[in-house]
Amino acid sequence: MAIKFALVNNLIYFSYGVKSSSPILERLDLKIPEGRICGLLGPNGAGKTTLLSLLAGLKRPSAGSLTIDEMTPFRREPDFLETLYYLPATVEMTGERASAFASARGPFWPGWSKEIYLSLLDLFEVESEKNLSEMSEGELKKAHIAFAVSCQTRYLLLDEPTNGLDISSKSLFRKAVAAHSAENATVIIATHQIADVENLLDWLILLDRGSLLLSSSLDDICRTVCFDYGTAVRPDAIWVDQRLSRNVQICPNREGVETRCCVEALYNAFHHRKESMLDLFDGKNLV
Repeated sequence: MAIKFALVNNLIYFSYGVKSSSPILERLDLKIPEGRICGLLGPNGAGKTTLLSLLAGLKRPSAGSLTIDEMTPFRREPDFLETLYYLPATVEMTGERASAFASARGPFWPGWSKEIYLSLLDLFEVESEKNLSEMSEGELKKAHIAFAVSCQTRYLLLDEPTNGLDISSKSLFRKAVAAHSAENATVIIATHQIADVENLLDWLILLDRGSLLLSSSLDDICRTVCFDYGTAVRPDAIWVDQRLSRNVQICPNREGVETRCCVEALYNAFHHRKESMLDLFDGKNLV
């Protein structure tokens, strides 16, 4: 199954307050296939956290509709809630030990695995008997990531999960998600820290001012554009990310060559050369 947005009058619409106010999300026609690890990218105010809140059923669209496995998230029905876990950017600090926190909440998700939870705490070097209120910011974040993954849900929504993590912990985060997420789980990671998750992703969703720019697999992206890592600037380059040791150039992939996608360069290209990039993709990778 897949996450589907159904449009009303050509848009799904969400805003705070009256309908005449500026929408947070609009013109969003989106389907997300199962079994993907999706990067949800966009500038501040683009609607990333709002989109995750809609998917989790914490908000409902002002217009249009949203279904996940033919269920409406905002109804918050038990059969739906047990399929999804949402980890917000700011995590809960309680006066419980990490093991007690998980044991009290884990049974709400039928797939929750205490074994996976404890193994992830061990991977993150977080003590299972330590009180959450006594943990550092990084330890607390890792304890919540371990719990989120251990719930083994079909849908895992993570909002800025690497904030507060050190370099080695970010690497362990990627390992935890890649190796321990439920089979065929759809993972959506909203982040500004593109480098922290780039090697995990196989699908990208780009938002800009509440509208969808792109929703595509990395494979399809690389069929449309190629990424050149040479030092000489190509005449057909749409965008050049200048680096200290090399350039990352995005060019039309007219020859069908295989290249490695640089997500950060792609994001910058859409941000600074939006019309050129939209013309190049011409909607064919939007789903």
